[in-house]
Amino acid sequence: MVVEGCKRANEENICDIETKKEKLEVLPKSEETEDKIKVESDAEQVKSEPVETPEKIKEENKSDPVKLEENKADPVKLEADSKLGPVLGHGQDKGLFTSEIFKVELGPIPKMIGYGDLKKFITKNLTMKAHKIKYVKQHGKVFICFANDEERDLARKQLDGLPLKKETLVAKIAGAAKDKMTRKNRDEAKSEEPKKPDLRTTKEKLLDVTSPWRQIPYDKQVTDKFDKSKSNCAKISNLLKHATNYRSCPVSWPVENIDSTTKLSFPMEECIKADAVHGYRNKCEFSYGRNEEKEKMVGFRVGRYVDQNLTVESACDICIVRESMKKALVFLEEHVKTSKFDVYCPASYEGHWQTVMMRSSGSDQDPIEDGVLKADVNSGLVLTFTFIRNEISDEELAIARSEVKDIGEKCESISGVVFNWKNTRGKEGERTLVYGTDLIVAQVMGKKFEVSPDSFFQTHYHQCAKLYNELGSLGTKYCQKEKIRISQNF
Repeated sequence: MVVEGCKRANEENICDIETKKEKLEVLPKSEETEDKIKVESDAEQVKSEPVETPEKIKEENKSDPVKLEENKADPVKLEADSKLGPVLGHGQDKGLFTSEIFKVELGPIPKMIGYGDLKKFITKNLTMKAHKIKYVKQHGKVFICFANDEERDLARKQLDGLPLKKETLVAKIAGAAKDKMTRKNRDEAKSEEPKKPDLRTTKEKLLDVTSPWRQIPYDKQVTDKFDKSKSNCAKISNLLKHATNYRSCPVSWPVENIDSTTKLSFPMEECIKADAVHGYRNKCEFSYGRNEEKEKMVGFRVGRYVDQNLTVESACDICIVRESMKKALVFLEEHVKTSKFDVYCPASYEGHWQTVMMRSSGSDQDPIEDGVLKADVNSGLVLTFTFIRNEISDEELAIARSEVKDIGEKCESISGVVFNWKNTRGKEGERTLVYGTDLIVAQVMGKKFEVSPDSFFQTHYHQCAKLYNELGSLGTKYCQKEKIRISQNF
C-alpha cells in the first residue's frame, strides 16, 4: 500500500508539471518580453545607484553649492550628527587611510619569545613591509597590519605553516579592532545594563586620574613601595640561588649570603623620601578638548577613548603641576576660547589644536616649603604645540603660528614656543621655533645641563641629586668593607 501511494503521488506530480509547462507555452511572447525588459531595467537601476561613501558625499557637497549652503545654514543638524559619532570608525568616514582593515592574525606564538625576536622573524619571512605589528603575549597571538588587501593576502600565504620553535604557525585574516566611538558601538554600550551612577565631582574625577595616591599619607606610600620592592628583590634572590646552586658553579655568594628571615641574598637600603611632594613636575603634556559644559578647554583628559569619554578639564587645581605651568595655562585657556581654530577631536578627526607639552627649567637648589616646591614662577618654560592641519591653507597655518607666538610674548614664565604641525595620517609635518629658545636649563649637583624639549631627563631635580649622592656613598661604603664580592666569571 505504501508503494502504491508513492506511485500515485508521483503520477500526480508529473501531471502538475505538464500542465504548468503547457501554461508557459501558451503565454504570449509580448508579455514574456515585457517581463524580461522589466527585470533587466531593474538590474540596471540597481547597478546605476551610487554607493554612499564618505569620499563621494564630500565631493558632492563641494561641487553642489546648494547642498553646501544647506549644511552651512543648519549647524545644529551638523552638530547633532557629529555627536552621534562616526559610522565606520578609524577615520574611514573622513576618507583617511587605516591599516586596521588589512590585518592578519598569526599564532600560536611560543611563550618564551619577545617582541624583538618576533618582529625579526616576521620581517625576515615577508617580502613586503608590515605597517604595524601588535603582539598580544598573554593570548599567544600577533596581529600584523598592511597597506592594502593584496599585501595582506600575500603575507597570509607567506606566514601560514611556518615553524617557530616547536609551534607551527597559522595565519588568517583578522577583522579590524572595534572603534569604541562609532555609532554602533556607542548604541551597544547604551543597550547594556546601566552602570552605577558616578557621584564624584568633576574635580574628584580629574584628581583620581592624575593623582590617584593623593588620599594615602606619604609615609604610607613610602612603606608600600618599600614592601613591594622587597618582595621583588626576594624573587630575584630566589632565582639567583637556583641558578648558582650546583657544585661547579664559580659564583657562590647568592647561596652563602641568603638570609632566612628576609629571603634576600644582598642587603637592601630604606627608601629615600622626597622633600618636595607637590609642584615638582617639570614636564607635563596637556590635551585640548571640551569640558562637561561643552566649552573649549586645555588641561588633562578625565576619561579614556576606550570608555567613550573625551572630556578635558582644567589642570590648574592639580597639586603636582608647577606654578609656572599653571600660570601659562591661564593664558592658554583664554587663547583656545578666542582662537580661530577649533580643538581636535580624536573621534571625528575634526579640529586642529591637539596637545601642548610644557617643560620647565629648574635647579636642585630651588626652595621647598611644607613639601611644596617654591620655584621661580617666571623660570624658563618651553611650550611645544601640536597642531593637526586638516587641509587648511598655508595662510591659515601662518595665523595659527602667530597665535602661539603672541602667547609666548604675553606670558612672562614662557621662554620659548615651538609650533609642530602634522596631518592626521602620514609623516608629513613641520617643526618651527616661533618664539625664544627651545632649550631648558637644568642645574643638578653644580652641573649645568641644556636639555632639548623632546629629551628624557629626570623630572624631579632634588631627588635626582639625592639618588646620585646616595649611589656614591654606597659605593664607598661597600667597597671599603668588602661586603659584596662580584666574581669576574659571573
